[in-house]
Amino acid sequence: MAGNKNSGRGSRAEELKTTELARESITEYYGSLKESFIQALKGKDFALKKFVFEHAFGKPRERVDMDFLGDLQTIQIIQIPDNGRDNPIIEQEPKQLPGTEIQPEIA
Repeated sequence: MAGNKNSGRGSRAEELKTTELARESITEYYGSLKESFIQALKGKDFALKKFVFEHAFGKPRERVDMDFLGDLQTIQIIQIPDNGRDNPIIEQEPKQLPGTEIQPEIA
């Protein structure tokens, strides 16, 4: 292993030790793992509810199945003439509309 000995993923034995410690702590606090899940479902934290359902039914897949066996259609790409709208806008002083000039107050 190169680099820092503390970097990277821990050993499988450390993961199992941590898992067992967590289960013991949960059982001691709630009485059972089942009761801890029930309390998570009764709570207001959506992330905990999501956690319980993911463990009960499995985490949803984060991929999209695509079918490429259908017909492919060819499209023609055309180039639109430049109308100048893509040019950068330069800040200018706003133009004064006729009749909207500010008149000085006469005392």
